[in-house]
Amino acid sequence: MKKFTFVAVTILLCVLSSSNSFGGIEISDSLCQDSSSVKSDSLKPIWKTEYDLGNGKKLVYDKPGLLDFGLKVPRDMWGFCKYSVKGQSWPYLAIIAFTSGVLIENDQNITNETQRFCDDIHLVRNSSYKDVFAPKLNGQKVSIISIPQNINTVFYTLGQGYPALLLGGGLLYYGARHHDMRAVSTASQLTEAFIAMGIATQVVKRITGRETPIRSTQDGGKWQPFPSFNDYQKNTPVYDAFPSGHLATVICAVTILAENYPEKKWIKPIGYTLASMVAFSMVNNGVHWAGDYPLAIGIGYGFGKVVSARCKKVVHTSY
Repeated sequence: MKKFTFVAVTILLCVLSSSNSFGGIEISDSLCQDSSSVKSDSLKPIWKTEYDLGNGKKLVYDKPGLLDFGLKVPRDMWGFCKYSVKGQSWPYLAIIAFTSGVLIENDQNITNETQRFCDDIHLVRNSSYKDVFAPKLNGQKVSIISIPQNINTVFYTLGQGYPALLLGGGLLYYGARHHDMRAVSTASQLTEAFIAMGIATQVVKRITGRETPIRSTQDGGKWQPFPSFNDYQKNTPVYDAFPSGHLATVICAVTILAENYPEKKWIKPIGYTLASMVAFSMVNNGVHWAGDYPLAIGIGYGFGKVVSARCKKVVHTSY
């Protein structure tokens, strides 16, 4: 699955980098030129860049830079740091710290009871996949595309990143085909945020070094801060529980979609419901503790807000 995630990221990055000429359609700086002044065979498509939300507000989008999804990552990380320490963020930081402490203190009991409940309702705990496309490279079978074999694995898979990247690919295709700048920008934002957020969660994981439930050697998992690079790479499940990158990914995707499509009221309830199912499935299959979630939610939401705020403008108009 990780290999497929890498392939999905690579494909979307390549498509995004060539989106200025996607499908033979060029996004020109002279999008709004008078069509009567040019010949019909050289007309440029008119891209939609403004979206009326009603209530005196509209969203306005600029053309994404060719490599914004990569070049803007350092700015996003700095923006996330500034966003996190703003005065209005302190209450949320306090909530994250408090809930993390309470959950971490009770993590073993929460995990035991969750898994006992799932056993009682016969919800399969183990993650199981069936290979759909697994070519051989250098004599070894490499799983590129596989499908989940039980409901717990379905929810777990939603947090692995590539479903949201595939959604981004769909938005990019739709935006290029229908000259919709919001869709193209949203696809770029998803890729950009996942890169920045992935770096942030990896840094925290490598600092905290918490055991995952399935590999725990003591109740609640042992904390081994700052493991060596080699140890982390060779025994990743021993160190990478805190925070949950899966949940951060889902929350980040929901935040970006909701910020760019605020008129779609169903995005948040459906997105947060799916996020809850992802979180539940990862406790059931022993990948994460409940205490790994509050910070993950904060990281995913924060990066989603920072990236989406930079890429769009909210303009207030008269009624």
